[in-house]
Amino acid sequence: MNFAIGLLSVGGTFLTSLALSEVKSMKVFVVFVVLMVVTLLAGLILLVLWRRESRASQSTVQAIRNRGVPAEGMPGVSDRGGQ
Repeated sequence: MNFAIGLLSVGGTFLTSLALSEVKSMKVFVVFVVLMVVTLLAGLILLVLWRRESRASQSTVQAIRNRGVPAEGMPGVSDRGGQ
């Protein structure tokens, strides 16, 4: 997720730079547009992949919790701190 946030921030910065400034050189404009598109797409892809993985992890945790194992701890271990 950290890479997704970073790439989306960089892409947003390129987008803002293009919107607020006048680029006189066509080469510089093309470079900014390419970098903007690549970073925004990469950020979105990583964000979608993170979300999918997050849902898979949540379903795994839920499946483990649904097994019905009591939450009492290990047998023979006292919770009273040695008493």
